[in-house]
Amino acid sequence: KNHLTHISGRESDFKKAAKDWYNTIYIPLTTIINNGQLIKHFPKRSVADLYTYIAYHHWDKSSNRQYGIGIDRLIPRSMEAFRTDMLERNTPDYPEMKRTITAFIMIDINTSTEIKVIDKLFSIDEVQEVHSVHGAIDILVKVVLKRDFLASDAEIIAEFIDQQIRRISGITRTQTIIPGISKVKEGFMTFP
Repeated sequence: KNHLTHISGRESDFKKAAKDWYNTIYIPLTTIINNGQLIKHFPKRSVADLYTYIAYHHWDKSSNRQYGIGIDRLIPRSMEAFRTDMLERNTPDYPEMKRTITAFIMIDINTSTEIKVIDKLFSIDEVQEVHSVHGAIDILVKVVLKRDFLASDAEIIAEFIDQQIRRISGITRTQTIIPGISKVKEGFMTFP
């Protein structure tokens, strides 16, 4: 209420201030909590509990706490700055919370199923490239996954490998590597 009165230059009523808080602070922050699946890390807590905890420690108490992998970068240190930021957004999806992860998966297979495994791997949306290779591994796969700021790369990759890759019949072992520094030439095309 005080903030609305200050920015408008006239007394703001409690009902209007409550509606403004709900639409510009509570809904955006709980959406960030939900979209980031932060609640799964606190099974005995509700989204409202996490909202209260973050709001208190981030805005009221101004603790030097770090939340996940980047929520501190998304939430300004003042509630008023957060409100202003949310008012300026065009979309409620918070696309800046999504990042991509490129990973390479080295796969050993039962060689009698090579073509079937390659076809199944290539049909997965996140798979960008599949290569049959010679050497200590049988197949090299490039994947591009999406994650939000609250999840770790390792968590997203492990879930993807477990849910998508290891369920394919014929795969005997996988090893995943994540690039540290990458350079890709623009317009680079691979030919069979």
